[in-house]
Amino acid sequence: MGNLSTEQFFTLITVGPVLFCLFVSWLFINLRKPRIGTLGGLGIIFILLLVAEGWVYSGCLQCKSTASFPADTLCCEWTGPGMFIYAIVGIIDAGVFLLLSFGIAWFYKQFIFKAESSSR
Repeated sequence: MGNLSTEQFFTLITVGPVLFCLFVSWLFINLRKPRIGTLGGLGIIFILLLVAEGWVYSGCLQCKSTASFPADTLCCEWTGPGMFIYAIVGIIDAGVFLLLSFGIAWFYKQFIFKAESSSR
């Protein structure tokens, strides 16, 4: 597996967590506990967002500790935009996840659970 391009990287960090959280949500929806699934998925997205923010900020701290005077003022110039980008990605992930999770819960309520209750 070669190096990821920037587009592939951002696709991976945007789509990957949403798909994983949808799987977790689907498991709980299937157990008739959609609120727990939705909150669990949002919790996972929030934890991943905090990890990404910490990763960006720790890079700044590491650069500051190893740089000399002229370079230490430039070490953290991309920390703010990097944290902003990851925050936007987290908000987009949360929004897309909520829409899809509510859609799956609605589908199960309208079709799957009604079919199970009418066949009993």
